[in-house]
Amino acid sequence: MKIDNLLKPLPANLLAEVSITYIVAGGPSLRGFDFSRLNDKTCIAINKSIFKLPNAYILWWSDARFYKMHKEQIDAHAAPFKVTGITKFQSIQYPENIYIYSFSGHGGYDEETKYLKDGNNSGFAALSLSIKLGAKKIILLGYDFKFDTNNRSHWHEGHFDERGQKIKHTPETFSKKMLPYFSSLVPKVNELGVEIINANPDSLLDLWPRRNLDEVLLEN
Repeated sequence: MKIDNLLKPLPANLLAEVSITYIVAGGPSLRGFDFSRLNDKTCIAINKSIFKLPNAYILWWSDARFYKMHKEQIDAHAAPFKVTGITKFQSIQYPENIYIYSFSGHGGYDEETKYLKDGNNSGFAALSLSIKLGAKKIILLGYDFKFDTNNRSHWHEGHFDERGQKIKHTPETFSKKMLPYFSSLVPKVNELGVEIINANPDSLLDLWPRRNLDEVLLEN
């Protein structure tokens, strides 16, 4: 089957009328965070943030392995929109209620409705998706791209492969394989006038204002 026949993009401008879109990733700065503070927010939950955000509006994962390993929980989640991206090399069959984009490379912004750049990480892909859906103000949570002082790469226990082996990250994973792609989104962000706030003052992603999470939530 041709990949185009598998694609099912989200409704255009889905987030255009949303005042603030919160994108929740996996960085260790969210360790100990009370995720229920986001219950009344419009959230895109990335990967394991799905399990902390029962009221999430959109669920996003970039890796078919993640769906295979957590299918039961994802299928049972009440989010109205469950979304992923695929490559021409993936053969997984998703349920009909899963929205699907085609990954068209790492960097930049894809103007085509059914295509999405992935930035080699789910945080980039989810941000690119929110821009495609018309989000005007975006707050990033857990976009750390660094280890914390206890040498932890995520707020959760990390990700595992099909054999149960932990997928290892190094500082170079973040600095060389993920972070560099974000600058390729800046021209589109500026063109559309999208406001982005990174709710971690210590994040290595410094392309947009970095703020204290508690202050951001109090103000928004």
